[in-house]
Formats: sequence, structure tokens, C-alpha cells
Amino acid sequence: MAGRGSLPEGSLFLGFDSSTQSLKATVLNNELAIVASEIVNFDSELPHYKTEGGVYRDSTDDGHIFSPTIMWVEALELLLEKLKPKINFSKVVAISGSGQQHGSVYWKKGSQAVLSSLEPSKSLLLQIKDAFSTMKSPIWMDSSTTKQCREIENAVGGALELAKLTGSRAYERFTGPQIRKIYQTEPNVYEDTERISLVSSFMASILVGCYASIDETDGAGMSLMDINQRTWSNTVLEATAPGLEAKLGNLAPAYATAGQIAPYFVERFQFDKNCLVIQWSGDNPNSLAGLTLNTPGDLAISLGTSDTVFGITAEAKPSLEGHVFPNPVEPDGYMVMLCYKNGSLTREDVRNRCAEKSWDVFNNYLEKTAPLNGGKLGFYYKDHEILPPLPVGFHRYAVENLDDASSDNLIEREVAEFDPPSEVRAIIEGQMLSMRGHAERFGMPNPPKRIIATGGASSNESILKSIAQIFGCPVFTVQRPDSASLGAALRAAHGWLCNAEGSFVPISCLYEGNLEKTSLGSKLAVPAGDKEEDRELLKKRGIRALAAMDGSVGGGGAEGELTAQETALYDRQIRVWGSMPRRGVGSLSLMDDHMVTQDDLNVNFLNPLDESIYGGRSRAEVCCESLKDFNPMVRVSDEKGDPSLIDGEFLDRFDIVVVSGASLKTKLWVVFQVLLVTFSCLKGRDTKNSASCLHFCFQKKPGRETEQQELTYPSLQEAISVPWNNLPRKMTELYFAMRVLENYELSEGRSPGETTLSDTPAVLARMKDMCDKMSLHESKIPSALVERLLAAGKKEHPPVCAILGGILGQEVIKSISCKGDPIKNFFYFDAADGKGVIEDIPTPPPPAN
Repeated sequence: MAGRGSLPEGSLFLGFDSSTQSLKATVLNNELAIVASEIVNFDSELPHYKTEGGVYRDSTDDGHIFSPTIMWVEALELLLEKLKPKINFSKVVAISGSGQQHGSVYWKKGSQAVLSSLEPSKSLLLQIKDAFSTMKSPIWMDSSTTKQCREIENAVGGALELAKLTGSRAYERFTGPQIRKIYQTEPNVYEDTERISLVSSFMASILVGCYASIDETDGAGMSLMDINQRTWSNTVLEATAPGLEAKLGNLAPAYATAGQIAPYFVERFQFDKNCLVIQWSGDNPNSLAGLTLNTPGDLAISLGTSDTVFGITAEAKPSLEGHVFPNPVEPDGYMVMLCYKNGSLTREDVRNRCAEKSWDVFNNYLEKTAPLNGGKLGFYYKDHEILPPLPVGFHRYAVENLDDASSDNLIEREVAEFDPPSEVRAIIEGQMLSMRGHAERFGMPNPPKRIIATGGASSNESILKSIAQIFGCPVFTVQRPDSASLGAALRAAHGWLCNAEGSFVPISCLYEGNLEKTSLGSKLAVPAGDKEEDRELLKKRGIRALAAMDGSVGGGGAEGELTAQETALYDRQIRVWGSMPRRGVGSLSLMDDHMVTQDDLNVNFLNPLDESIYGGRSRAEVCCESLKDFNPMVRVSDEKGDPSLIDGEFLDRFDIVVVSGASLKTKLWVVFQVLLVTFSCLKGRDTKNSASCLHFCFQKKPGRETEQQELTYPSLQEAISVPWNNLPRKMTELYFAMRVLENYELSEGRSPGETTLSDTPAVLARMKDMCDKMSLHESKIPSALVERLLAAGKKEHPPVCAILGGILGQEVIKSISCKGDPIKNFFYFDAADGKGVIEDIPTPPPPAN
């Protein structure tokens, strides 16, 4: 049986890790023990590139972050020179590697010939430096491709459809959007590109002297590969750039052989000519291999430049959050992963500001502050965050009522700063709570059986204690915090074995039963708590994890804006949707018996484009199925019936009712029963009115302090009954025009939108009659405005719907949370000039005696 004993006696296996800030190497012998390691730090050892943290930040292009491609070439040669005194390269029988995921390299036409004819007497750098169509390699930290992400998602039917197809929705750092941006903004570069490599396949290409394939696992991080078929998706390729498949080449399994090492390395460094180069892969997949993660109940947390949480699963179940990749060491399985951009560099920023630039001081502060930090919670985004997708900024909250283990009773206020010890604990707890909250929502084990920590910060016992407390499980560490290069060396041995056997063999056969005799074993670093107080603390942490999922505690961001408005999963609708669970919303019901039409497909992204799915079905029924995919934590159902016929008993089931597209008669009836919020989007006439909430109490933040406020509203019937000559002099023309149209539709028994341009004379006559009765000059309602509204008919305008829907979402969340100033009480938006206006209709005075 194949196993570790099949590896040649005295053989060596070399693993590289081309990360953001450095290039590392780990060497294993045939017993899988580490015999050598080395590192090249880009900033300090290649200072002539003048990188900071291994990258450049383009000040002219917000979010554009890249690395100089040739720096990686020079680093490889320098690292081999540093390794030369430590090992005999002729004993290395296989090499593999890890590359920072998503980064890309653009070989210009003719570069294949350059790779295949490298001269051993010359340096790599001199021979390869002119082989690229652009010297800038976009990397995973880049966030400048939002436009391209939306274009790709829209082309395949939306973010969720793309996730189902490729394993992830489009993220700015993913290679597909990066390629599309280059195609759109630098067409000459794209045209001159012969091959596009990932960082992983780029380094492998240098070692084999020809273009190496992209492996299936790293290829899944491009938004270009069909996750189930493990082939390039023609649908996404066509949506990204023309002729792209030819520039990408073929995909290959992660355990496959890329080729034998190129003659250049045989002659210059004395590698054996039969040394195999095994497919390189991404850094996180290699860490999964290096941690020997093969139990579904285990999780790994990598604490590096970026922080990641990952595990394994037998089934691919992509969603709008997180990623699903093929398992790099199990061809029929998958790995699941969450990624956070603000990792070690953000922790170091807090260390430098608050802990005298000393990890000892940092750890002392972390140890001296109590868990839960006295209710102080912080979210620190030095760069645009991936999960949740939030802009740069630091957000600090003081949370009250933590002794009451109920998320409904949390009271928070935003504060400007913490004392240094609290700041240190706030960043660690904020990061780990966010990880736990999103991991639970993504379906990862809760609690995990154990966590294996890796990355630079995994050597920090104080941070590991916080992980164990927050996740409620023991934390293990491995011999080397650099699990990526260790995993690459292990994958080199595995690939060699698969090649020798002529087919795939499980990687576990290399270490099963003898893990403790290798350098791959893990040891317990921090046990899980098992006392009653530990369990109670974990319960309270769970509450805060729910808050951390969307980067806020209980709502109410800067200047009264709700954080849900900022935490976009995809667009404004999904932001509101994602915030519902933490606000206490358990269910949502839709009532709309109208059948889905072609027009609906153009204005509502919740409707699938496949006629076999929507044909002959109601809007509510079809939309419910889409909404269920967005957030399983909220129960969604469709209600049958005519909204104009519902009664008070039915409405009593709900806390908030939203009415859209209904006649004035129906709105008045519903308002009379129960309504908190009504919403109208009628044939291009868009208003929102908070009504029948006669005394609405809410929290307001006039400065940094929170205070209780109360507003008094008229009912909808009262609001529209106020004599026009009693209204403010600068009342928007839209208010009067809509009252005329609603009055006409009501008297004619018509539904909204059924009145058209042919009715203009009758509508204008009604307008004149109403103006006479209300003592309002007709010039206050321009006939051109009335005609424009009539011309719109029933047509819906997606941009207007997006704006009004976003405002409605804010108002619903404010109603639920009682936080933030609500609109009082009509909101109008005119698409003609792109302006919105709030009109406060006063409560009419009581009748005179």
C-alpha cells in the first residue's frame, strides 16, 4: 500500500509560499520532518522596489492595490541562494508551492519562448523582466473593481446565480473582475497578453520553463470556473472579456504534475533533472493541507495579512457570503472559507498606537482586561473590508445591558475612543466575534470540535485564549505558524506519490497513524472552558457575535445612519434583508397574486430569468423562493388573497405592514387597521408616508450622546384631508398632483396606473375643480407635470425603485429598532431632476366649538 514508506530514502520535498509580504520556503525529508526553512521579506530585503507591506497603493485610483511582478522573480532567485548552503538541491525530488490567492500576472506575446530558453549563466530577473504586458500585478487587497463585479453578476442572472455557478459571488479581489477591468481600461495590455497566470501558476511556470496550468482549487477564486464541473464556465468567460479562455489555458487538479524542473535550475542550482514540479495552489488551500485538516467538525483560522476561517465539506453549498473551493487534497470534496482583509496589519496598527509598538505591552493589556471588555466593542477597517463589505474607518461602541442575555435589550452608543487596554481587547474581540458570527451563518460547525490556528499571530497565546473563549472550543497550533509553505512541501510529497502510483492516492496515507512523528502534528495550545461561568460567557458572546456579523451592535452608525445601510451584501435590498435577524425579525410575508410578466423581469432582480421557473406563478410566490436563499434565519412565506379584502384580524398577525402599488381606498383601509409604514410607487409617482404611528418613540444621537425622542403623526386620512391653503407655502408640486390623480382614480374605480394620457382632459378638469375648492391657484400644479405622470402608466423605473426601496428599508429598520430619526411624514422623489424632498404634513387642528 502506498504511503510515507514509498517516498525515496534521503529524498527532500521543497515547498514555497509566495505571500503578500514575503517568499518563504520549507523543506521536508522523507519522514516528513522539517529540515530547513528560509524567508525573503520584500520590504526589507528588496528595498529598491519601495513597497509597503509588499504592495503599492495607487493614490489616483481608489482601492487599486498591486505588487511589482518582477519583485517576485527576484525574490525566488534570492531565496534559492539563501537555501543553497542549507540543503543539497540534488536530493529534492519534488517541489510545489503556495501563492497569495487571486493575484494575477500578464505574460505578453512571445513569453513562452523566453521561458523555455533561459540561460543558466544569467539571472532570472534580467531574462524575464521584459516578458510582461503590464508590470503591475493586481492582488487580493485590491477593491477597485466594484463596477466589473456588478457587470459580471448581472450577466449571469445575479450574485446568487454566480455563487451557485462558481462557488462565490463576484468580489473585487477576484481575478475575473480584475481581468475585466484591464480589458476595459487598458485594452492594449489585454490584447498584448498571451497568457494570464495566477501567482501560483506564475511561479510554477518559471520552475518548469513553460506556462503551467492553473489548478482547480486556486482557479475557483477567479469567478470564472464552474465549481461542480471544474472547467471554465463559458457563460462567465463571455461576461468577462473576449477570447479569455485561450489566455487562461487548461485547468489541472492540485495533485497533478506541472512538469519536470527546467534545465535552468538544473545547471544553475544543481537540481536533479527528474525533479518534479507539482501544481502550485493558493495559500489557503495549502494551509488546509499543511494543517492536515480532514475532519468536517474542525475549523482552521489563519491569522496573517488577511485572516481566514476555513474547513472542509463533502457538498458544495455556495451562498452570498464566503467561498467554496475544490478541496486541494481530496478530488471529490470541497473547502469552505471566509476571508477578512483587515488582519495582522490592522492589529499592528493598534499595537503601534496603543501599546508602545510592543507585542509584550499589547498582550499585557489583553490579559488585564476582562472578557467582553466591559461592553466595549470595536470594528477596525484600515482597508476596505471584504466581510462585511465596509469602507475604511474605525467604529467603537459601548454596549449596555450585557448582563441581560438577550439581543433585544442591548443598548449601544457610539464613542470616539477607548483607553489603550480597551482598544487592544476591542480589536481582538471584534475580529473574532465577526469570524464566529459569519462562520455560523455560513453553516460551519458551531461550536467546532477544535480550531487549528496558523499564521504569524498563532504564536500569540493571548490572542489564542480569546479565540478559545469566543468560539467555545479548544485551540491547537502546529509546529510552524507558516502552514502554507509547510502544506506546499507536503503537497509536493503527495504529488510525487500520486505520480509514482499513476493515480490519485489519499494524502492521509502519508501521515495516518504516525502524525506525531512528523512535523505536521498539532498540539493543544488553549483548552475550552467548561465551567458554568464559561458557558454563560459564551452565551453572551453569541449575542455579540450576532451584532458583529454586520459590523455593528444594534444599529445607528455615524450621524444617525443605520449600519445596515453600509453593509452591502449585494445591493440595498439585500443590506436591509441581512440586517433583519439581529433586529428581531423572525418572519416576512409577501402578498401579491399578480402573475410574473416580462416587465417584472426587467425591474425586479428577485425574479429568475428562466421561464420554466416563473411561468404561471405569482410575484409573491417566485420572490419568496429567491428571498429564502438570501437568509435562512428569516422565515419567508407568501400569502394568498386580495390586499383590498383583508381584515383587521389578518393584519394583527404582523408588527409592520408595507403597502405598495395599492389604490388609495386600500391604503386607507389598511392604515385604519394597523399600519405603521405605507409605501406607494404608482406609475412613476413615488411617495412614502409614515402614518397612524401617532406617538413614535426613538433614540436620537444629536452629538455623541443618545437621547429619547417622540414624534406625533397624523393618520394618513388626516394628512391628506388637510386643506391645501393650510399647507406650507413651498409644498412640492408632486404632493398636489398625486392627490389629484388619486382622487380621480378613486372616483372612477380604477387601479393605480390605469389612468393614461387619454384621460388628460378629465384629470385636468378634476384638478381645476379641486383647486377651486381648496383655494389653490392652478399654477401650483403644472399641467406638464400631470401629463408626465400620466404618461408613465404602470411602468416601473428600476433606478427610482432602488432609491425608494432603500429609503423604505431604512424606515422599516428604524421602526423595528426605534433608532434613528424617522421620516415625518411624506417623501417624494422626482426622477426628472433626481431630487427627493420630505414634506411634514401637520396634524389638523381640532374643529372649532
